[in-house]
Parts: sequence; structure tokens; C-alpha cells
Amino acid sequence: MSEHADTKDPLEQLTGPCRIYFGLICFSLAGSLFSKLSGMSPGPVAPIASALTIGLGFATVFEPMFKDRNLRQVGVIGFALVCSAAAELTGLMTGLPFGRYEYTENWAPTVIVAGKLFPVLLAPAWLLIVGASTQVFSKSKAPVLLGALLATAVDFVMEPVMAGPLGYWHWKERGPLPGGAALLNPVGWFLTAAIVGYVVTLSGVENRRSAGIVLCTHVGFTFCIGLIALIPR
Repeated sequence: MSEHADTKDPLEQLTGPCRIYFGLICFSLAGSLFSKLSGMSPGPVAPIASALTIGLGFATVFEPMFKDRNLRQVGVIGFALVCSAAAELTGLMTGLPFGRYEYTENWAPTVIVAGKLFPVLLAPAWLLIVGASTQVFSKSKAPVLLGALLATAVDFVMEPVMAGPLGYWHWKERGPLPGGAALLNPVGWFLTAAIVGYVVTLSGVENRRSAGIVLCTHVGFTFCIGLIALIPR
């Protein structure tokens, strides 16, 4: 018998939430392409798909926490969400540590906090990226620093798309970096990702394989949305 006879199909090794997340990403890409080519507005489907994508991505990255129902881990990850939201609120009100920017109603749903539009999905989206980046390096000697570097690199891919065709946010003073980001932005991303990533490591949640898949899929999805935006109508 071949030594590879018991080798499973890679897709069969994906967890349930990971499969659903991947399927939703494909659905979103197909919908975005159809909307672009047909000129039809996606209407409420777009924000619903965005919410489900972020929610499922978050659930996949932190799946062991939900599966084990570990209250300590839930508390630590909850604190990481608070840290993510606090960093964004500080940035919106002071311009530090990312630069001066503001969110738009395109990233629905939004709430008004201290007179600023604040996307409800912002903190989970932050933790999805930072949590996945940190877990990718969970076996290394410096998961926090390497994870922060990876999360910052991911933002370089996201900025031109999120601040461009999607219009989720815009920079009050356009900088020289992709998407018009300020020079402070990668510094803010690295520092915030390091702090939030450290909190994630304290939770003890480890889901390295699924976290890597979610992160790669997220980056690929963002890149594809950018390519679709370049298609002329």
C-alpha cells in the first residue's frame, strides 16, 4: 500500500467554521464581481456579507476558545477587543498613533462615539488580523514582535482597497504611503498590534493552522477586491 494512501484532501482537514469562512469569501468575491460588471448595487447584501465574514473569521481564529467555553480565555480576548477599540478611538480623537483619519458610513453598521463615526465591526476586525498574525508565529521565540510585523504588512495591502474603492475610511491629510496613509500609520499599527498581540498570547488560545488560513484568505480577498475595482464598467 502506498505510504500516501491515508493522506487526506487539504480541504477535508479544514474545520467547520474555516470551511464556511472560505465559502463566504468566495461568495463575496463573486458578488463583488457581478455588481461591478452589471452595475447593480449590492444593497444590504454587502454589509451583511462583511459582518458575516468578519464574524466567521474571528470565530475561526479563536475557535478553541469557543469550543472549550473557557471563561478565562473569553475574558482575556474580551480585554484585547477593548484594547483594539481604545487604540482606534484614541486615533480618531487625537491623530495618534496612526495619523489623522475618519471612518465613513460605508463600513456599516456604525455608531457615534465622541462625535466620531465608529464601525461596530472595527474591533473584531482588528483582533482577527492581529490574533491570526500572532498565532501564525506561536511556535517562534518572538510571536508578539513577528506577529506585529506581519499585521503591519497586512495593513499595507488593505489600505489602498479599504480607503480606496470600498471607502471605509479616508485620511484627512493624505500621506505618501499606499492608500494615502500617513507615515505614522505603520508605527501605530506595529505598536498597537504588539500590545494586542501580547494580550492574545496571555489567553493561551492556539489555533495556528486555521489562523494562517484565515489570514492568507483575508489578504487574498482584499487583493482581489482591489483588482475588481480596476475593471472598467
